[in-house]
Amino acid sequence: MHKIVYAIMILLIVTGIAGLPDRARAQEQEGYTFFSGVRGLEVCVGQYTAPSSADVTGYCRGQTLGLQQFSAVTARQSADRLDRIASTLEAIDRKLSANNEQLQLLTEVTANTQTNAAKSEIALLSDAIAQRFESIPEELISNSEFREELDKLKADIMAEVEKRLTAPKKK
Repeated sequence: MHKIVYAIMILLIVTGIAGLPDRARAQEQEGYTFFSGVRGLEVCVGQYTAPSSADVTGYCRGQTLGLQQFSAVTARQSADRLDRIASTLEAIDRKLSANNEQLQLLTEVTANTQTNAAKSEIALLSDAIAQRFESIPEELISNSEFREELDKLKADIMAEVEKRLTAPKKK
């Protein structure tokens, strides 16, 4: 009879121990080990040693946190990271704004320089043309009709020069 009692006890112990690993089974996810512990679902933040036959609960070499505590800690870490990312993005935005302002100023200066250069070219060409017409011998321009035609020619040339130098350049 004792043999039957012992057999039943051994059967109960074996089935009880067989059920324990389900409770102590650990799952690893993203570097953390989740397992059933004293406080319910717990997280090992460190190195988890799986349970052996003598140690059915396993061992965490590091910090063990309850799931709610772990959620609070990781939420805070995520918020801190998001704050750092937002600060970095704000700094990038400020730098881009400053660069855009500098680029706008550079564009304006370049346009002004080109306008001034075109005006200088017009002035130089106008002076050169005027000097050429003034250097025409007096005998040739003493005739009033010829003089009028030369003045018209000079005005047409000056208008054409100004038109071509002030027109937008085609690319």
